[in-house]
Amino acid sequence: MTAPETGTSRSTVARTMIASLVRAALPPLVAVVTLPIVLGRVSLDDYGLWATITGLIAVLAAIDSGLSTVTTRRVAEARGAGDDAAVVRVTREAVSVALRLAVVVMPVVALAGWPILHVIAPPDLLVTGMWLWLGVVVYQTVGWYFAMEAAVATGLQRGDLANAANAVGALVGALVTVLAVLAGLGVYGLLAGMWALGIVTLIGHLRNARHLTGTTAVWRPQRAADARALMIGGFALASLQASLLVEPAVAKAVLSAWDGPEAAAAMQLGFTVSRMALVAAMAPTAAILVGVSEWRDTQPERIAGLVRNASYASLALVSVLAAVMLATGPYVAEAWLGITVPGIGVAIRTLSVVTIATIVVWLFTQTLLGHGNTRPVTVRLAVGTAVSLVGMVVAAPTVGLAGVVAASFVGACVSAVLLARIDAEYAGIIWRAAGRIGPGMVVLGVVGAVVVDWLAPTDRWAALVAAVVALVVAVAVVWVLLPGATRRLMVSTVR
Repeated sequence: MTAPETGTSRSTVARTMIASLVRAALPPLVAVVTLPIVLGRVSLDDYGLWATITGLIAVLAAIDSGLSTVTTRRVAEARGAGDDAAVVRVTREAVSVALRLAVVVMPVVALAGWPILHVIAPPDLLVTGMWLWLGVVVYQTVGWYFAMEAAVATGLQRGDLANAANAVGALVGALVTVLAVLAGLGVYGLLAGMWALGIVTLIGHLRNARHLTGTTAVWRPQRAADARALMIGGFALASLQASLLVEPAVAKAVLSAWDGPEAAAAMQLGFTVSRMALVAAMAPTAAILVGVSEWRDTQPERIAGLVRNASYASLALVSVLAAVMLATGPYVAEAWLGITVPGIGVAIRTLSVVTIATIVVWLFTQTLLGHGNTRPVTVRLAVGTAVSLVGMVVAAPTVGLAGVVAASFVGACVSAVLLARIDAEYAGIIWRAAGRIGPGMVVLGVVGAVVVDWLAPTDRWAALVAAVVALVVAVAVVWVLLPGATRRLMVSTVR
């Protein structure tokens, strides 16, 4: 039996990027079917409560993200050293740490739900909110486990397999959600879909881990001699996800408290639409973390080229999608997704710009973490996140949704500036890529928004045509903006 291809190479990175694009295309396609059904049968109050609960508990995913990032880096280092046994060992140790943490953390979170719900939920939704809270805690516990197994594929530069498992889970979860809502379960149908997503995704990542390592031992925990160091590193790297999890959760909670569930629902739906840009653009950044970890001791001369090409690829992807969302997002959301929530246009358009800033931060973090700069990265991300959170609390009562998004953007910019000071060589590469791609594509999106607002396409096909035209124009413009060497590399990679 031929061993699966692993390690950083043009083919493995290309497969990861293609799989990420397919996965990024799934949410809007699935949303075309699911959101009109969900919003037609679940009240905005219920949906806003669901969005707030899932956002708050999703903060826990920052912990498993930190642990999985450590595991991904350790797996890549073991792969670079040619030590297959170490790949299995470090994964099992990560599983052990994650499960031990879950035993302590999850019961505390479950008990904390009741007092929190008294703050964020109307009195008539307290019981419903508590059941939803407990159900999401169960899902998150399963998520901690499969995140460690997913790190095997990511660390071996087989993100295509990890993306495939996530995509299948998302499709099955969406199907179960629709069937459950149609069956009359209401907001509990969303919980049923979440559970289905978790179970199917878990099965997919378990299968991938066994396939890539050749053993089911990778599924089982093994006590780590350096468990404390691994845990500390995981908590430190949890700040990687802070801006993606903590900020949205706080944003929805603040808006829910000041403007009511409808504002939280608008924020949630804006995140749902804009998140596809982040998912697509994060694939090349993951390749940076794995490639730098794998090459830093054996082939350091290749790292600058990897960072340069991955930066352009990430920024091109996110900028194209951001420009399309800026221009046509509100109209596509209303015509195809049936979203008429007040403030949804502001949420989609402003969050699309934030996605570009978020990817710049992500490029810095992945590059620096690949070199082991855990502490300085953590401190700078914490500062940027703090700026965002304070800005949200200050802006929400006076400016509302737009102020909350602006605070998130400012925090991302602060993080990027602080991270750039750690390593001037890589900072120059990333800033040049961001300066070459980002501003021009934002201007393009704003011009597109003005034109589309003037045309005001209200029916489904007019909105779709506007989105397709915006996509074609955005792809053409970003292709011109890319350096010639990067364009040639992309063409040769596809071939």
